[in-house]
Amino acid sequence: MRKSSKNHRKFSNGFTLIELMIGLTIALVFLLIVGVIFTNANQQKSTTSSGADAQTSGALGSHMVERDLRMAGYGINISDLLACEIYAYDETISPARNFTMMAVPVIITKGNTTQTSTNPYGTPDTIAISYATSDTGFSLAQLTSANNGGNANYKVSNRFGFHEGDIIVVVEPVDRYTPDATTGAPTLGANGINDCVLSQVTGVPGGGNSDNIIHNSGNYTDASGKNVPAQYNKPSGLGISFTTNAKIFNFGSGPVNVTYGINTKSELTRQESFSNTAAQAVADNIIMLRAYYGRDTNGDGTVDSWNQTTPTTSADWKTVLAVQFAVVARSQKKEATAVTSSPITLWSGGPTLTLSADQQKYRYKVFSSLVALRNMIWSGS
Repeated sequence: MRKSSKNHRKFSNGFTLIELMIGLTIALVFLLIVGVIFTNANQQKSTTSSGADAQTSGALGSHMVERDLRMAGYGINISDLLACEIYAYDETISPARNFTMMAVPVIITKGNTTQTSTNPYGTPDTIAISYATSDTGFSLAQLTSANNGGNANYKVSNRFGFHEGDIIVVVEPVDRYTPDATTGAPTLGANGINDCVLSQVTGVPGGGNSDNIIHNSGNYTDASGKNVPAQYNKPSGLGISFTTNAKIFNFGSGPVNVTYGINTKSELTRQESFSNTAAQAVADNIIMLRAYYGRDTNGDGTVDSWNQTTPTTSADWKTVLAVQFAVVARSQKKEATAVTSSPITLWSGGPTLTLSADQQKYRYKVFSSLVALRNMIWSGS
C-alpha cells in the first residue's frame, strides 16, 4: 500500500513553473506569427481591393468617353454646318434662357499642370462631344421662301426624314451676329463665325402645306403619341432672318452635346447640355483627364500633329481626324511608403503627370485611348 501511494503522488505532481513559462512562450510566439500573417494578408487584400476599384472605375470612365467620341461629328460634319455658331433658346426651364453652342465634333478645353489645394494634380482638361441622332443620316432641306426670324413656318423643298420633335438647325453661311455677353441672345455685329439657329419641329402638315416645317412655341405630338411641350422654340423667334440660300439640317429627336470633366471629389462627370441637367458622376477615384487633337496638316489622310489648339473654321476642323485621351484612376488606399514613381506617362510620346512625394504613396492606373473620328474622316461635302 505504501508503494502504491508513492506512485500515485509521482504521476499527479502536474507541470512545473518552468514548463508553464515555456508553453506560454511558444503559444505567444505562435500567436504573434499568426497575427503578422493575418495583418499582412489583410493589408494585401486592402491593396488589391483598392487597386481593383481603381481598375474598374478607370475602365468604366474611359469606355464612356471613348463611346461618345466614336460618334463625334455624326450629322454635323458638312462644310456649311461645321464650325457655325448655333443660337438657341430653352423655354422649358425657369427662367427660360438663350444659349449658344458650336457645331463641331469635339472641343477640348485645356487644363494646366499647376497644383493647388483644389486641384492637387493640376487642372484636368474637359472634353465636349457633339453628334446628331437623325435616323436618315444627313437629312437637309433647302428654304424655298425667305424667313424673317419670327415666322414659325419654314417653307422647304423637301421634308423627307423630318418628324415632330426633331431638333433642326438652319444654316446660312454668313456672319451677322454676336451673342450678347449677358443674355446670350444674338445681337447685330460680326464676330468671325457663321450664324445658325436651333429649333424644334412641332408640325409636318399634309395636304396643301406639305412643304412646311413648323416650329411653334407650344405642344407637339411625340413618337409615342403623347402631347408634350416644345423645348427650343422662342415664342417671338430669335430674330435671325434667312434667305432662300439657307438650309435646314435635321439633328434627330435626341442629339447629344455632352461634356466630360473631373470635379473636386475626384469623380469623372458627364453633363448633357440639351437636357440642361447637372453634371452626373459616372466614375470615382479619377484624378486626371487629358486629351489632344490628332490633325492631318498636309492633307495626306494621316495624322501628323498632336496638340490642344481648337480649330476655328470649317476647313480647319476637317484636318481633325482623331483624339488621343487618357483617364487616370487612383487607388483609395495610401501606402506607408512610395509605391509609384514620378512622373507618370499618359501615353507614348504624350504628356506626363508629376506626383509629389505624398502622391507617390498611392497606386495609379492610366487608361489611354486613340479614337479615330470616323465621321470626320468620312466627312460630307
